[in-house]
Parts: sequence; C-alpha cells; structure tokens
Amino acid sequence: MSNITCHEREARLAHDPRAYLMYTARARKLQSEAIGRGLAAAVHFPARIGSNAYRWITGAIRKRQTIAKLSQLDDHVLADIGIDRVQIPMVAQGLIAPSGDAPRRTIPTAPCPPEYRSDAANDARSPSIAA
Repeated sequence: MSNITCHEREARLAHDPRAYLMYTARARKLQSEAIGRGLAAAVHFPARIGSNAYRWITGAIRKRQTIAKLSQLDDHVLADIGIDRVQIPMVAQGLIAPSGDAPRRTIPTAPCPPEYRSDAANDARSPSIAA
C-alpha cells in the first residue's frame, strides 16, 4: 500500500481515457511549440552571424578607406584639420575626434538633482549652528 492518498474522483480520472487524451494533446502542443522555437532560433542564428559579419567587413573596409584617404593628405592639410599623422588610425577607428581633444564616444551623464547635493565630507567650513 502506498502513502499517497487518492480521492475517489481522482481515481476515476486516472482510468478515464479522455483525461489521457487531454494531457497528451497538451503535451504535443507544448512539444510542437518548443520545436518551432528551436527551428526559428536555428534559422535566425546564421542570419545574425551573417549580418554581424557584414557589419564587421564594411566597418573594416570603411576604416581602411579612411586611413588611405587621410594618409594621402599633406601634413599642412592634416594640421589644418587638427590631426597628426600618428593619430590617423585612431581617428579612422573613431577613438578620438579629429582635433584630438575630445573623445568621439562620450557617455552622457544626468545632472545631480539639488536635493542630493550637500556639503562635502572634506569641507573645511564649520557647520551652521542653527538647526
């Protein structure tokens, strides 16, 4: 005898073929959905790899073209633009701006709201007495 208690209604459901068919249909539906998602992922994976490869190749071509065009320029023209000849590869990669001062990729930051501003921890002023 087992420790599992079974109500009378559950015993009837266990022997009812309709319950088996209902659970089987549900299992087949879930299985077909999982297979469909797997096939969709298998189709999207090569497409994603192809688009990433295309972006990488076009970026590399664009970088080489930029380096070639900038290398053809005279030193005086490069100085007018604000580029040293040594900086040409970094400018082509977009790591620095042509002037060399500001980076091309900056991360904008939000200003600190006034309610969060207070005296600094290393402030030499004495705290106010009125509180």
